[in-house]
Amino acid sequence: MLYDVILKISYEYEYAATGGRHLLRLMPAHIEGRQHLITGYLDIKPRPNERTDTYDAFNNTVSHVVYYLDHPEISFNLKARVECLTQNSGLNMSPNLAGLRTELSSINSLAPDSPYHFLGNSPRVRINAVMTSFAYTHTNDEMDAISVVENIGMALHREMTFDPDATTVETPAEEAFEKRTGVCQDYTHIMIACLRGIGIPAGYVSGFIRTIPPEGTERLEGADAMHA
Repeated sequence: MLYDVILKISYEYEYAATGGRHLLRLMPAHIEGRQHLITGYLDIKPRPNERTDTYDAFNNTVSHVVYYLDHPEISFNLKARVECLTQNSGLNMSPNLAGLRTELSSINSLAPDSPYHFLGNSPRVRINAVMTSFAYTHTNDEMDAISVVENIGMALHREMTFDPDATTVETPAEEAFEKRTGVCQDYTHIMIACLRGIGIPAGYVSGFIRTIPPEGTERLEGADAMHA
């Protein structure tokens, strides 16, 4: 299926910024066997003094942007066409946690898709004893890894309350988990910490949700959203 994606992000500063440096990861990714980026264009206003488009270690497109002059506002406008490929769920062949540890120990690679990148602490996610204990209460040694992931996700869904005013982009996952409230990025950071704590590789993905309007109503542009 083909999707035409339009994303608009804008900021108005309280006081004009005297300069700036930004790393932007907004372009949809090409994921072998799952989605194909046909075309994409990122327009930035005001026009930056320097711009370099490259790829990071995980093959995400990164735009490096630098401003030397004052600017009271900034906007990022993305247009892209993406083909999403049909996925066959297939059979659940995932091992239990003990089997997963054995499989991971046999991997000797630090390639971009290596699970070792997604097992330890990272700048936004720290393995935490409280969240690890929570994860273990929703699993057992006989459950396969996919079932463990589903169980922990459903447990967080039951116990957490979505509140856009409860946290900020700087709120640690530990604080959001203690309060049992937050937004999608908090849920995701907590889930990652839970999974890594019990030895399941997990990483952060940001994408777009396509909403389906009620039957008989027109689909509204701008009704969809980015989501973690």
